[in-house]
Formats: sequence, structure tokens, C-alpha cells
Amino acid sequence: GIQVASTFPPDDEGPNTRLLSGLGVKDIGGSPGSWFVFTDDPWSWPHQTDTAGDIIKISFDQQDETRAAIELPGPDNWFVDADYKQRIAALEDQVSHRDNTQQDTTALEEELRRLTSEYNKWSKNDKTTYVKFTADVDRAAGTLSFDIAGKQFTLSKGDWSEFVRIEYVFSDHFSAHAVARFHLLECNDEEVRIFVPPVNIDPYHPAEWLPISSPPGFCGDLAHGIDDAYETLGWACMTNPLKDFEDSGFGVQSFLDDIVATEARREQILHWNLEHPADWDVYYQVFSTTDRIGHMLYRETDPEHPLYDKAYAEQRVSAWGREFPLSQSLREVYKEADRIVGEVMAKIDSGSLGDDVLLMLVSDHGFTSFRRGVNLNNLLAEMGYLVMKGDKPVDEVAKGNTELLLYADWERSKAYSMGLGKIFINLEGREPYGIVPQAEYDALVAEICAKLEMVTDGPGGPKVVTSALSRDELFSGPWVEEGSATRKVRGVEEDVEHDGFADIFLGYAPFYRVSWQNTMGGLDKAGVVDNTKHWSGGHVSVDPEHVPGIFFANRKFSESARSSLLDIGPTVLQHYGIPTDDKDFDGRPLPLAGR
Repeated sequence: GIQVASTFPPDDEGPNTRLLSGLGVKDIGGSPGSWFVFTDDPWSWPHQTDTAGDIIKISFDQQDETRAAIELPGPDNWFVDADYKQRIAALEDQVSHRDNTQQDTTALEEELRRLTSEYNKWSKNDKTTYVKFTADVDRAAGTLSFDIAGKQFTLSKGDWSEFVRIEYVFSDHFSAHAVARFHLLECNDEEVRIFVPPVNIDPYHPAEWLPISSPPGFCGDLAHGIDDAYETLGWACMTNPLKDFEDSGFGVQSFLDDIVATEARREQILHWNLEHPADWDVYYQVFSTTDRIGHMLYRETDPEHPLYDKAYAEQRVSAWGREFPLSQSLREVYKEADRIVGEVMAKIDSGSLGDDVLLMLVSDHGFTSFRRGVNLNNLLAEMGYLVMKGDKPVDEVAKGNTELLLYADWERSKAYSMGLGKIFINLEGREPYGIVPQAEYDALVAEICAKLEMVTDGPGGPKVVTSALSRDELFSGPWVEEGSATRKVRGVEEDVEHDGFADIFLGYAPFYRVSWQNTMGGLDKAGVVDNTKHWSGGHVSVDPEHVPGIFFANRKFSESARSSLLDIGPTVLQHYGIPTDDKDFDGRPLPLAGR
């Protein structure tokens, strides 16, 4: 399995499975994806952006004004941190020893204060590790020459580097290996601006504490196979810097460049594995570039979107060796997906993969334009299920602070929302300040669902919600309710505590989605608000009836039946003659005819 979602850290699935983790894999610093901009713009200031971007000021040598010494941040030095904490803990234990003399205790307390102060100073100033590099600018030529980790290369505006392998050193014996790319956004008399995507875990040499494949060396086998590093970050493609364009200066052409590069390496991995069919019986790989463009460039296809700009949508961009209007980006990425599928089908038809190859092309969702965001906390407040302290109006609370937990009166509130279209009942015995008795739970859930299904976007406007269902209507099994259940962790079955699922799940109408503030449990100025972000295509919290995924196969269906993701596993087992009747499956083998 290649870049399989929700498998980080990877479990050991046995000797016959090889897995490269996908969505969920962190960058080398342990975050979901921190990116960097280095700039000498006098009007910029060092700061963190809303999407984990780090804007860092650089300066060029005052004597010749052509060279800048720069540091690329990496992970915290956990080795030194652990050493400090161990020594502090040992001193704390010695201080409390009953056999100490007063003189011993005084000396130990002084040493503890000194070491604690030293640790605090180190944590503030030196905890983060860095890789140093230099950049030499030729403003007249518009070029920047880099020297990093023994590699030298020169970029012009718009250029990207190849992956550079770097090392963050913790001690003489421990370090973290990573790969980084560099993109020159500006290089002129006014500004030098360098963009660095999240620094990825090096697939050739993954850190032991951040495994990304099972067995651990599989990620390196893939890199050696394609003779190149590749994105290991779970959320590949630079959606966040484009969302933060005002801070990053990272525009749509840069975004498309990154899309093309990401897809190209994944295609290399695909073809390398197809050239070695003896190594596998079932091959699974994720391609996510269609998803990323759907999220970021959907509004350019939708004149009804509140942020649609005709001139912006019609600007010319280039990708995959073609030039086209920005509004055609979604179509173009699907053309590329079609091309890749066609090449796989040609490989199957050639017979090099065997005589009875089953190909399935599966997506778990579709897309719709994300024009308006719905905040369930605002709606619950309007309906009287969520009450603010002092009966303060929600719109006033939202003006100053969107932190719901600070302002909700939990002794009078029956429900609240956070996450992707989810509602939680303030249930007695489960919630910290629960007030809803278990005996009233079912009736309250049904009542809230019925009311939400009647919500419209303004008087006489379209319905916002097309489905509101309880968790018991949607799910079954040991993970639905709060408690513990058995799951495999690193190949070992363990009892794992869990919080259970939300109580109500909303499915929104086309063009609506959970609002940005609602996802974090916050408030908006109204229950339904315009989506003003570049992230303009959605599927999460949209009623699945409106954004269905797709299923294609190189076999015909033998009956007219809808397929589900739950059917894929049983279908694969049936293809290999493995009985499924005795297995605990929610899905069923799909009725596919022979070739």
C-alpha cells in the first residue's frame, strides 16, 4: 500500500505486507506541515501565520550586500531535552532524600536552581535545531545561488530546487535526516523571498521515532527504486501557503508547480512497482492531486461563489506542459488522472501483470463549491440549546472572541458543536458539566435533528441541511460509545480508551459546509456566513448524496447496484478465492463480471 491514509505510525502487519503511510504523516519537526518564508522585505516582520507558516527575516551582508546566512528550523532537540529533564529529576530526588544534612540540602537546592535556570534558558533560545545555508543574490540577473549541505544550485524567480538531503544534529550520536526543496518567489531590488515547503522526513533515512513505513526500510526501497526522494508528508501539496497568500506570497502558479511535482513522483513510484509485479499480489496507491485542486481552485469554476473574480479565473497558468485558464485547472488535473489510468490499463492489456488482473479505481468523495459556511453553535443558540453566560447575544460574543468554551453557560446548555458538522449533547455522566439526563437523550437528539432540517439560508432561502442523523442511525460497533475497545497498535492488540462518536451528524446541501469557526468549536457573527477563503471546494460535512465518490473497474457490474467503500475489501478477498461469509464485514463482494 502506497501513501495509505490514517496509518501513521504504521503498524507491523506481518511479513507479507508492505505499507507506506499517507495522510497523517508529520514533517520532520513533528507537525502536520510547517512551511517557511525567508524575506528581506523591510515591511515584513517575523511571525507565525494562521496555517503554520513561519515568516523569517533575513539580511544580506552589509559589506557587499550579496550573501545572506540563513538557518532552516527543524525539530526540537529531544536528546538534550531528555538529558536535562533526567538530571533535574535526579536532583529533585536527591533534595528530598531523608538522610541529607542541611548543608547537603542547601547545596543540592542551589544546583537544582542553577540547572533549572540553565534548562529554561536553553529551551527558550537553543531547543530548536537548525540547518545552516547561504544564499548569494544577483539582483540584476534576478538569481539566487544556494549552498546547503554540500549542494550548490542557482534559482531564478519561479524556479524550484530538487530535493536536498539535510541533517539536523542532536548530538554526536543522534540526528534527524530530512529532505527540503527551495522555491524562489521574488528576487529583485525590492525583495528576496524564498519559500520552503514543510521539511519532509527523508525516505532514504527515516528517523526511528518517526517511522513512515512497514517494514521500516520500505520507504527507502521506493526511493532507491525511483532514484529520488519524494514527499513523505501526509498532506502533500501546498494548500496552506496558498490559503495564506497575503503572508506567503505563494500564488496559484507556484501551487500548480508543486501539484505537478508531487504527482510526477507518485507516478514514478507507481510505474516502478508495476515493473516488479512478482513483488505483490494486491497493489494500492493514493493519488491526491485531484483533491487538492478541488479544494483550492473550485471557486474559479463557480461564478456564484462570493469570491469569484472573472479576471482572476481567466488568468493563464501552466502545468503538465500545457497552458490554460486557471478556471480549467480542475479539468486539467482530471485529464492527467485519466492519462495515468490509461497507462495502467495498457500495462494490464499487455499481459505483463498476469492473466486475470482486477483494476479498481475508487474515490471516497466528490466535490461541490463551498460558497457558504454553517455554524451549528450559532444555530443551536438561536434555538435555545446553547446559552451564553449572562444571556449575552452570540453575535456580541463572536465580535470579541470565538472561544465557545469560555462563554457558554454549561449549566443551561443542552448541546454544542465542534468538528466537521457534528453535535454533542451535554449529557449527564459524560460531559464535565452535563445536564441532560440519559432518559431525555433520544428525544432531544430527534428534536434537534428535526429543527435543523428546517433551517434555511435566510427567510424563504434554500434549505441548508438535507440530512441530520443520530450516531446510532449511522454506526455500530465498539467504537461508537465512550469506553474502551481492542485495536492493534504496532502489531500488538491493546485495549484503547476512546471518547466515542458525536451524537448528531449533519449533511449539508450543495454549496454549504461547516464554517471554519465551527470546526474548532467557535462562533460566527451569524449562523450562515460567506466562505471568504481560497479553500473554496468542499466535501466534508456535505451530505454524501450530493458529493458521491466514484467507482470504476475493468469489469462490468453484473447487476445495477450501488457500490460502497465498505465493499472493496470483500471484493478483493473474493477475487482471490478467500471466503467472506465467516468474516465480520459491513460490506459485500461487488458483483463484477469476468473480463
